[in-house]
Amino acid sequence: MRFLLVILLLMSSSLFADLKFRAREHFDIHDIARQDKVHRYFGLSNTLNFGIEERNRYYYAISLNPMLGSSRLLKSANAFYGEEIILFMVGVEAKKHWEPYPVYARLGLGWTKLFTDTNNEPNGASIYAGIGYEWEFYEGITMVPELGTRFGWLEDNTTLQTATFSLGFHFYNFSFFRSKK
Repeated sequence: MRFLLVILLLMSSSLFADLKFRAREHFDIHDIARQDKVHRYFGLSNTLNFGIEERNRYYYAISLNPMLGSSRLLKSANAFYGEEIILFMVGVEAKKHWEPYPVYARLGLGWTKLFTDTNNEPNGASIYAGIGYEWEFYEGITMVPELGTRFGWLEDNTTLQTATFSLGFHFYNFSFFRSKK
């Protein structure tokens, strides 16, 4: 909750007018391991980034995941963490483009908490690595597919490995109401 208040404060400050919001939707597959058992969850999620950017060069941001979404157990198998989970993460991300190409790499580091159907909700650290392509399909609008993976080390000897496909749209200097010259 405090983190969201900080973001709202930053959004309202003229000092941070150059900061950019970016959001992406994910399809995630999570492998959660504990006590030599691995359970697979899948579902839709998203990430909200708030940071500084120089188009086609870099983007450094605070990240929050997920705003909405959860993952369900792939097979009903008495999983230690129940039938449904939410993998919550707060951290930092850096995205670097390989100039002059529209290909980029993203690295992230964050605090992660696993919200579950049970009373067991471990937290810990996670890292993220992804690679993507920024395709400008209309003047000032880009579609951004990304493939990535997240590794996490949580309490109770719980580890996680996530494979994710993400899709985002970026709007650079775009307006539906352009004046004709």
